[in-house]
Amino acid sequence: MMRRFVYLLVPVVFALMAYAHLREVRDTTVKQYLAQTTALSELALTYSRGRFDTAMSVFLNEAANNDNIKYLLDSGIKAEGNKRDLLRAQLHADLTASYERLQSEGFTDLQFHTPDGYSYLRFHAPDRHDDFLLPYRPSLRLLADSRQPMDVFEVGRLFIGFRHIQPLFINERLIGSVEMAVSFQRVREQLTEIEPGNSYQFLLRANPVESVTLNRYRERQPLLQSQLLPNYLVIDETAKGSTTGTPIPRDRLAPLFAEAEGLTEGLASEKAFSLSLSLDGRVYKAAFVPVFDVDQQVAAYLVSYGDAPLLARVEKDYRHDLTVGLLVISVISILLAVLSFQHNRLRRNNRSMDAISAAVGEGIFVLGHRGESVYVNRSACQLTGYSPEELLNSDIHSLIHRHGPDDKGAPCPILKTLQTGVPYEGDEWFMHRDGSGFPVVVTSRPMIEDGHIAGVVTVFRDITERKKMEERLARLATVDELTGLLNRRALMAAISAEIARLHRSGANSAVMMIDFDHFKQINDTYGHDAGDRVLQHVSELARQCLRETDVLGRIGGEELAVLLPDTDIEGARILAERLREQVENSTTRSEAGDEISMTLSVGICELKQNERDASDLLRRADGALYKAKHSGRNRVECA
Repeated sequence: MMRRFVYLLVPVVFALMAYAHLREVRDTTVKQYLAQTTALSELALTYSRGRFDTAMSVFLNEAANNDNIKYLLDSGIKAEGNKRDLLRAQLHADLTASYERLQSEGFTDLQFHTPDGYSYLRFHAPDRHDDFLLPYRPSLRLLADSRQPMDVFEVGRLFIGFRHIQPLFINERLIGSVEMAVSFQRVREQLTEIEPGNSYQFLLRANPVESVTLNRYRERQPLLQSQLLPNYLVIDETAKGSTTGTPIPRDRLAPLFAEAEGLTEGLASEKAFSLSLSLDGRVYKAAFVPVFDVDQQVAAYLVSYGDAPLLARVEKDYRHDLTVGLLVISVISILLAVLSFQHNRLRRNNRSMDAISAAVGEGIFVLGHRGESVYVNRSACQLTGYSPEELLNSDIHSLIHRHGPDDKGAPCPILKTLQTGVPYEGDEWFMHRDGSGFPVVVTSRPMIEDGHIAGVVTVFRDITERKKMEERLARLATVDELTGLLNRRALMAAISAEIARLHRSGANSAVMMIDFDHFKQINDTYGHDAGDRVLQHVSELARQCLRETDVLGRIGGEELAVLLPDTDIEGARILAERLREQVENSTTRSEAGDEISMTLSVGICELKQNERDASDLLRRADGALYKAKHSGRNRVECA
């Protein structure tokens, strides 16, 4: 009676263990996927804003920081009456071409302010000026105190979106400021162009919109209560010209995500997060990226809806693996009964098991108490390429089992299960008969007979595709797809790590900022595909020119940056000159076969002992880069 009870209990225990393990694996995979979704959504917003940053940098370098422009602005602000109007008109005329270039890049507003917070000139509305902005614009109040450039998301009377505000100085005297703005609608349109398969939506916090924006803005841009988040507004996309162009059923998904588990916790954290749910047999994901105002309060959320076929596959695999696990446990229980009563009839029972395991895509093999293989199923032979005769009664561990592509002879966990009776589950590496290897997930369980370990049953499954997907997700989070270099996020992490190392060891290190000279002319003359080829060509030259310890990355547009560990400023200058000369003496060909010549401007700065922030370090290097540009280009300057 006790033995029968044990036979009933063992499958139940194994089933519960299999269920708990498979559920944990599924939940872990879903969390990893959603974490990657969150990171990629943040990266997409950063990349989108970075594309506007390039146009802003060009405008500031070529126009706003021009001494004649600053003198004209300063004189106009000080003047009165007709003279003030004439100087304002002259400033408008001098910068009209620059403003039109900004408009072509997606900017909607260009505005100059006086030091005390009045509007001096709006290029998008030149007839409206001299109105007092400080009551409605916290960013201008902060600028008056800090006198530092700032990038903010702000709700205005007739505008909602991202603003870059740059203070302007003459001999360290604040003469005013210039503002460039991109509406949140334009950012959303650009994100849709980058990822047309996703549906993007900005959710605006209702209180500042209702208290600051004028009625004529809300008449031009109708706003509705969000179905997803209370106290947030969204653009009425039934209005003329408002469409997402994507088949994602956002209107049906929004109420479901509003009730989804984890939404409240995610919003309370004020950090980016992602959720998933099923609708009509498909799995969808939604990434929430908070956008903060000048007071570091959440002003909006960028919500990205998208199809998640990988999660659907994960759920399908979970159900499949659970079914297989129950089937395998049934096989194990049969084996235990057979070994307990009639060991001499094992071969006949093996034929019965063959009929069952033939329907299982996973490989199964059974080891006897001496470690010899006494049973293999058809899938095990197909996965390893060996015949049943080669696997049976052999040392199967030496034949097919490794612990990774670079196996160092670690103890076999399957044989350890045979010795200790402790179950094992984990990733391993099996060898094919042709000498190739492949990753597998292994589950090994001991077979107990009369209180002794009679053998071990091992089930394995090829997980090559899963490993490839994991590697691809990891690569997407750190590598720039066009050049194969580190992306901005990964490079900033490397620089931060180097700053920490510098504080510990005191070693010399430096950073190079690299920008192509007249890169826009290459795009305009030969096309953007040629521009991409130039970026790829110079990236490869940089890899060949730099050392293995140097860290090269693309930080946006045509700007590259290099971290040079254990290098002083002179060594960095030598490396920069070598790279500059190689690029100057090298050419790239367009699709039409035209040779494209190019030059680089390079700015260098050395890490200081009191360095704290990677962004400050890049700003110093960018200052040296600006000096190189201002001094004639195709040169190296040190900060």
